[in-house]
Amino acid sequence: SPPKLRWASDGDAEADGRNSAHSEHPSKDLETAICGTPALIPSRILPLLHSIAQKLVQDGNQQSCYKIYRDARRSALEPSLRKLGVEKLSKDDVERMQSDALEAKIGKWTKYLQITVKLLAGERKICDEVFEGISFNKDQCFTELARTGVAVAKTLLSFGDAVAKSKRSSEKLFVLLDMYEVMHEVRSEVEVIFQDSFCSEMREAALGLMKLLAQTAHEMFVDFEELVEKDTSKTNVHDGTVHPLTIRVINHVKFLFDYQSTLKLLFQEFETGSDTESQLAVVLTKIMQALQNNLDGKSNQYKDPALMSIFLANNIHYMVSSVRRSEAKHILGDDWIQIHRRIVQQHAKQYKMVAWGKAVQTLSIQVASSSGTSASSDLSSSGVSRAMIKERSTAMVACCVNF
Repeated sequence: SPPKLRWASDGDAEADGRNSAHSEHPSKDLETAICGTPALIPSRILPLLHSIAQKLVQDGNQQSCYKIYRDARRSALEPSLRKLGVEKLSKDDVERMQSDALEAKIGKWTKYLQITVKLLAGERKICDEVFEGISFNKDQCFTELARTGVAVAKTLLSFGDAVAKSKRSSEKLFVLLDMYEVMHEVRSEVEVIFQDSFCSEMREAALGLMKLLAQTAHEMFVDFEELVEKDTSKTNVHDGTVHPLTIRVINHVKFLFDYQSTLKLLFQEFETGSDTESQLAVVLTKIMQALQNNLDGKSNQYKDPALMSIFLANNIHYMVSSVRRSEAKHILGDDWIQIHRRIVQQHAKQYKMVAWGKAVQTLSIQVASSSGTSASSDLSSSGVSRAMIKERSTAMVACCVNF
């Protein structure tokens, strides 16, 4: 059967989907961890540690230096990571979650990932500075002291993979864009943290997740056009007002503009050499056309041609006015707005012709003079009977009731 769009409730449709993913405030421990990450070791201490390490290695105590540094930094790093309380969740766990719960988890996931990367990047920087210019296997030392951090990172990447591979729905696009945006932000730090051969697996896993999120989000964004056009929701709008599908699709498009820079990054991934803004305009134009096509189909549910016309006029007017009041007008352009305003006017004109035609015809009482050469406005001298006036009045009332 044709696909149906999966949405949050109508009340949720008016809320900003992006903010909901970040609605939960971090715990006090998490706030402490965020505040504590910049100063892992005071910068004035680093030259002293470098001198001590250099002396130990020169004296042949490389193994002792290795063990002391590894254990000391591990004991400092691990408590901060444990405070995060990262839990391992499978694809099945993700698919069983309600959308609100999943958004909350992803909101935490983005924070945890940023903190974990910040902590590991700080430790990598310290390790590089302490052992700079010293004949010492600092990469292996870092890998061992960061073992817990690597395990946390693996769990976080595993969750991201589960979300990307779980069942797709239109509202999930926004959380995927959140995740992709964060992965893109930490990419350069990830490449530095896991630069050596001991950590190559983690580096490839992180870059692989970013590509998977990009691919999935890109496909969902492009496929949204088909979902809109083939939506088979049975909600009937008996009075010809704006259909819920129109409201939801327009809200969806508005939310997308909160992610405009992220969407452009996506298009750069898959449309190299192309103008990302024009690519975005092409897809959005197709989505709006798909909505219009769907509305054309839904209008056939009306047996009354007047209601059909007013339904189309109302819905396309809603589309045009929403675009004019949003950033979408800069992408779709003035031509799109003008073309669709004319379409609204055409439907409005058709509505007037169909809806009021019978009423005007009913009110048209031709008054023939007895000589047949002139018409008098005086009903008493026109030959028009009271019965005819009553008949026309009854017909007029019937027209208004039907209308």
